[in-house]
Amino acid sequence: MMSRKSWLLLIMLFFLFSFTGCYDTSDHEVILRRPTGLSCTTPTYGVGATINWNAVDGADGYSVFIDGKEVGDTLNNYFYFSYEESDLYVGKSCVIQAYNETGGISLMSNALIIPPKAPIEVKEVEFKFEVLKQNDDSLLIEWKDVQAIKYEIFIGGAKFVETNELSYTLTADDVFANNNKKIEIYVIEDNIEIDYIPTSYNIVAPININAPVISSMNDDEGNFVVKWKKVDGAKSYNIYVDGSQYATNIVDLEFSFINSPDYTGKNISVKAVDIYGRTSLFSNSCVYKNTLKKPYITTTYKDDGSLLVSWDKVKYADSYTVYWRNPAITSEYEIFGVSENNITFKYDKYIANNEAYEIYVVANNKHGIRSAYSNTIKYQIDIAKPVIYASSQTAVYTIMSWTIVENAVAYEVYFDGYLYKTVTGYSCEISNSLLSYDTPKEVYIVAISSQGLKSEPSNVYFIKK
Repeated sequence: MMSRKSWLLLIMLFFLFSFTGCYDTSDHEVILRRPTGLSCTTPTYGVGATINWNAVDGADGYSVFIDGKEVGDTLNNYFYFSYEESDLYVGKSCVIQAYNETGGISLMSNALIIPPKAPIEVKEVEFKFEVLKQNDDSLLIEWKDVQAIKYEIFIGGAKFVETNELSYTLTADDVFANNNKKIEIYVIEDNIEIDYIPTSYNIVAPININAPVISSMNDDEGNFVVKWKKVDGAKSYNIYVDGSQYATNIVDLEFSFINSPDYTGKNISVKAVDIYGRTSLFSNSCVYKNTLKKPYITTTYKDDGSLLVSWDKVKYADSYTVYWRNPAITSEYEIFGVSENNITFKYDKYIANNEAYEIYVVANNKHGIRSAYSNTIKYQIDIAKPVIYASSQTAVYTIMSWTIVENAVAYEVYFDGYLYKTVTGYSCEISNSLLSYDTPKEVYIVAISSQGLKSEPSNVYFIKK
């Protein structure tokens, strides 16, 4: 069994290692008394905290250990750390060791737990400042002294600068760069974090740039185009639709709305923007008008005698409306809807001999937008009438001759009011047996085109034996 003296020795060693930690003293002679009376002030905002202990006779300095790591060395019997550093030390174990110039050391002091930070005292005080505008576009901010150690200026919710003066000047560049942002000033007092209710001020940079003057038009493709003249001092332009921003950083002096029918009837305006990002006032406005390019039509006769009406495809068009009428019959147009860029009229009531017709086309899209009327085609299916100019007789026949008709492929010869014969040449033999000596018989000719169209009758020619 262990003696009473052995138990006491074990208990002393336990307390020694419990309060000092396992610090290596093998290279130094323990000749100094260990530091005692450790205490620590409460870490306070703006002040920090101080660890104090009783001075040790013969000590030339002290080493400070927190959680077994040396964090400082001091010649005095106290150690200071800042409020910000307290985040690293609060709740941790601190011990002190004394030393002298000859290498002598003490044992570690008893351990001290660093106390938590003191609660922050919050004041709510209205802090007012005055903004004085200067002629050079800078802003001078002034305020009364409230015994603060510093003032923090926030712009747009972000810290801009801190100062211990009672005024601050925002340069013209600062003003322009922070146009339409809010200034707030926060106050930091000694030992206390102050929650001052800041007086805010919205920065408004002076406008030194003119508003554009705009005009509008529809280009050949039907797009709505806004144009304006260059504004002095402008680096770019912003486009607005009914007051809402539509496009930014436009460096040209015009802007095209490409097939945007949703904006039809809305007001378009423009602002100029300078190098500081300041915008001018709104320009005059123009009303958005969306159009489609008007078609241009041409006509071609096909081999079967029908009429092909065609036109170039119109960009953004989904369909076309074709208008046809015979003005000799009616003033009303007959309407045809087509999806392609052509239509064929057959030889029937739409194409008849010696009658005039009118055709025009309008392009449409699914948004209800219509182009202007195309050119109007006025056409008349007509073939010239022949002219009988001579006749001659033999003992058997009377030969009729007439002028050549352009585009005619055949001729009908009428004798005594009836169709006598159809020929492809320019003359015809009529048997003399059909003639008499006393009563002349009438003859006339009708030309026929390749489409089967007939000319008006020629002049009437009388023949007899």
